[in-house]
Amino acid sequence: LNSDPHNALACAGTAEAYVWLGGTGIVRPREVFPKAREAAMRALELDETLAETHFQLGLLAWTYDFEWSNAEKHLQRALELNPNLPQLHSLYGFFLASMGRFDESLASLMRGIFLDPLSQVAHIWLGQVLTWLGRFSDAIDRLHTALELNPTSWNANHMVGMAYRLNSNHQEAIEALKQAMALAGRHPWSLMELALIYAASGGTAQAEAIHDELVSRSLEEYVPPTTLSFVSAALGRVDEAFEWLEMAYDERDTLMTWVKLLPHFDPLREDPRFTLVLEKMELSA
Repeated sequence: LNSDPHNALACAGTAEAYVWLGGTGIVRPREVFPKAREAAMRALELDETLAETHFQLGLLAWTYDFEWSNAEKHLQRALELNPNLPQLHSLYGFFLASMGRFDESLASLMRGIFLDPLSQVAHIWLGQVLTWLGRFSDAIDRLHTALELNPTSWNANHMVGMAYRLNSNHQEAIEALKQAMALAGRHPWSLMELALIYAASGGTAQAEAIHDELVSRSLEEYVPPTTLSFVSAALGRVDEAFEWLEMAYDERDTLMTWVKLLPHFDPLREDPRFTLVLEKMELSA
């Protein structure tokens, strides 16, 4: 990725591109987040008052460094510099949810939608948080709004599938996830969701096949270790699940930022080793 090294906004845009590559399960985080940091720090040198720069530094601190207070400092600074930037409110609300601050989170997510009602990402993020809070009807309605804005979005279809799965609407979930993969290929996140459906509904052989596919692909390409941890746990292989979770921490798998809230971690929460994971993430409080 190239940008004008003398233009702060261009450098911040380059940082954003690298962050999304590393944050959506496509590229190994350690390959791209350092490049994101380099671009963001260059933007900061050029103009420390640019909200977009602090936005990206906040994302880096949250999803890669696992430095929660530093992330919030940058996100709040970004909001101070440009309080009318819709995606800032949405991202801040998403971050607050990962910290377990749900009332603040929902207010910030709604503020982002108020400022930009046509932002599909804003609706998706609110739908995700509502899903993880168990408010499935509200979540599915919100995610269908996102789909209305862009029916060809892989992300929206995937998240609807996840919401249906967690609400035990397995057939609807399978259809949505297959649509997501028709749009974007066999993304590990979508495959993982399918495996969890199969494991929960007696399709152990199908879940095992997905597990084996993900393991095989992880030898040749980046597969987020959390996906294998979740599938292993669903198949009752708890020791293996914790091995993948340790790898996820070491590789800075971005789903680790959701360890407090994501229901996918629930099969492991009663194990004493999970307390150690929370402590390592400094999220045990």
